[in-house]
Amino acid sequence: MKWVIFDLDGTLADITKRCEISTLPSGKMDWDRFFDPENIELDEPNIPVIEACKAMKAHAPVEGLFYAPSQERCFPR
Repeated sequence: MKWVIFDLDGTLADITKRCEISTLPSGKMDWDRFFDPENIELDEPNIPVIEACKAMKAHAPVEGLFYAPSQERCFPR
């Protein structure tokens, strides 16, 4: 069995917009705002990384792709 694991925030997803609205004037991160589901919707796909993931899957059987947010949930493919 082979697995390919990619991080979501900042890897599969471009989180630039969410970081911008979640960064306080002090430079610290407002984590409640960062993880707010409405703000997660601001993320955009990181196309080059998604294409790399697809290429790996095309060359080797992959059992699943998991995403584990801070709430420690996992969603199999």
